[in-house]
Amino acid sequence: MERTFFLVATAAIIGIALGSGIQSRWTYGVLSQLDASSTATLVAGLGGAAVGGLVSLGLTLISNYVTLRRDREARIENEQALALELISTQLQLSGRCYTIFKAVDSAIRAAPDNPWTALRPTPRGSSPSLRFRSDSFIPFINAGAAELMNDCLLYADRVDALEAMFNSYSDQRLEMQSMAEANTVIGEDVQGETVFEGAAARVAEFRSKLMNDLIKQMHEVGAAWTEEGAKIAEKVNRVQRQYFGARSRIDMKVAVPDSQP
Repeated sequence: MERTFFLVATAAIIGIALGSGIQSRWTYGVLSQLDASSTATLVAGLGGAAVGGLVSLGLTLISNYVTLRRDREARIENEQALALELISTQLQLSGRCYTIFKAVDSAIRAAPDNPWTALRPTPRGSSPSLRFRSDSFIPFINAGAAELMNDCLLYADRVDALEAMFNSYSDQRLEMQSMAEANTVIGEDVQGETVFEGAAARVAEFRSKLMNDLIKQMHEVGAAWTEEGAKIAEKVNRVQRQYFGARSRIDMKVAVPDSQP
């Protein structure tokens, strides 16, 4: 407010000064053509109009400056919110990838020969798919990081693929449990014993191999994609800090997790 008042006052003073100059020049040129009373009336009118016009122009310029500044502040605030949204989505994707990898890794360590016996299934649809909103790319594209945004999209597809593999494993695992229940016999000691015979034994063997193969595949790609996700998040954070400079409100420390098998 103080700065605006100062600018208005300055414009008014300049306008008055210029108006006085205009008044003097008009007085000199018109005196020879008009009588004293006419000259005084004309000069007063022209001088007042000049002063008023210049003050009005100054106020308009100040108003435009304030409006542009307000619009710029609003744009920066909006871009910061979009950047935060994108970073949040990227971190969630990285987190999902890491969660699946660690579960698979723990199962392999617990039962190296048949890791499917140690990996619990997850009901399909328990975690909705994560996607980037297109407008969250705006601040990063403005910062010249369009290629990095492409990396984010590709990473989201990779996490989708990893979750699809885990869903496939979960389906096979739940079907295996149903088969086991149908082929379980309760003995006199009230202990259950599962025995697959004939065709059921072949199906069980096939499903066991399929699940173990899926686990090994998830373990391999999960290790690489977990590390990649952390690196992308680090790059995204660096770009937004460079773009917003001192205005950046995000100070994220990204640590690449230990994803080595």
